[in-house]
Amino acid sequence: MKKYILLVIAITQLTACAALKNKLTTEQTLQQKAAYSLGVNPENIVISNKETDDKTVRFTASIKDKTYACAYQSTLTIQTDAICQLK
Repeated sequence: MKKYILLVIAITQLTACAALKNKLTTEQTLQQKAAYSLGVNPENIVISNKETDDKTVRFTASIKDKTYACAYQSTLTIQTDAICQLK
């Protein structure tokens, strides 16, 4: 029973760390992820509406008059590429 409780505590701590990492993601990182997905220069992207939960980061990327809904998955050790779709 002790091992089970310790395992639950460890998983909870790791999840909390991953969520904190996602909340601290910089605008520059989001610009780079969106730029890679859209094939544009990161300097031309304006980021807004960043939302995070345990594993997912969602944000809006705007380029000139186009707006994209973007998201990616992130844990402590793995980050996927962002997927952006025209709104």
